[in-house]
Amino acid sequence: MQEVVNAGKEGGASLVILSGLVAGNFSAFWKGMVFVLLMFVAFFASTYSLGEIMIYPSVFAFGLVAFGLLGMGPVTIAVDSYGPVTDNAQSVYELSLIEEVPNIDD
Repeated sequence: MQEVVNAGKEGGASLVILSGLVAGNFSAFWKGMVFVLLMFVAFFASTYSLGEIMIYPSVFAFGLVAFGLLGMGPVTIAVDSYGPVTDNAQSVYELSLIEEVPNIDD
């Protein structure tokens, strides 16, 4: 997050946008790796040797991928629910300190 702030101090809007995208991609890396792993397991389950022990291995594979995608739900709900609350709390805190800034008239 500090890198985004530094980009805002040193560069223009396009640099801030790119820096924010990079920070977001770093946070989504592990979730993406879990999806890749689940899709690989689904591919493996649907094409190799599970057809001998189950009737429809492709349905099992689809269930694995669906389970992985549904695992993203709590993260999305938490971000959508508590993100605005923390943003508002930060704004209230910053406004409470405005009187301490020099050369600002009431």
